Amino acid sequence: MGNASKLTKWNRAIAALLKHPTLLEAAVSIKANEETMLGYLQNPDFSSRYQKARQIAAAANSRHPQKGCLPQVGDMSLAMVSDESGLTEKQRLFCLYFINNKNATMAAIKAGYSKGCAYQIGYENLRKPDVIEEINRLRQLKNQAILLCEEDIVEKMMRIAFADFGDFATFGSRDIALLDPLTGKHAFDLQGKLRYRQENYLIFKASDEVDSSLIANVKNSKAGMSLTLQNQQKALQWLTDYFGMNASHKHKAQYDAAVLALRERELAIKEF
Repeated sequence: MGNASKLTKWNRAIAALLKHPTLLEAAVSIKANEETMLGYLQNPDFSSRYQKARQIAAAANSRHPQKGCLPQVGDMSLAMVSDESGLTEKQRLFCLYFINNKNATMAAIKAGYSKGCAYQIGYENLRKPDVIEEINRLRQLKNQAILLCEEDIVEKMMRIAFADFGDFATFGSRDIALLDPLTGKHAFDLQGKLRYRQENYLIFKASDEVDSSLIANVKNSKAGMSLTLQNQQKALQWLTDYFGMNASHKHKAQYDAAVLALRERELAIKEF
């Protein structure tokens, strides 16, 4: 077995072990048997890579306990982290997140750095030779489709389909104090109270606070700025077709709940 082929099989096995609670379920998911998986685990090199992947997954889960998994990074990515990179745990996670969203600040935040210093940390990480080397290594693997697995596609489609505009902007209405056109000072009514007018507003969030991969385009015209998200209807249709053929997929229940919530919101808007 060639080294590349062996690593690919090991990575699939590690990803399966991370996803499934029992050895049998992990083996079945990659069309192997328990003896094969036991053989992998008894191999010192495989065991070392598996333990490292578990440590990274556990660290990520401690930061995102509500999801129980490393968000937006496939389990295959955990298995592909180099044991010889010499990076810290946070730097490893930074590399994994960065190759997915290409946003250094977001990658730093998701890797566990504080929001207050995430921009600076992201900037500094991208100037460290060891970090750049690891990012380039992971990119090369991803380009070879070693990191791209079915889970990555499903999760990306889920994020597109159920993206909330409120994650990208704040909007609403507010009262603005009127000014007297003659004096330029605040205008008052006959009772001596300030006069107001209601104004609608739309404020986009900073680019380092959002997942920019979910944005199709941003325009700045005479009418003002506008933001368009990726095609949610196409993503919904893709998911509908996919889950129709894979009804037992682990994200099926999450998808059904999200669709139900979406339909209920649409109905509430129509009734209003």
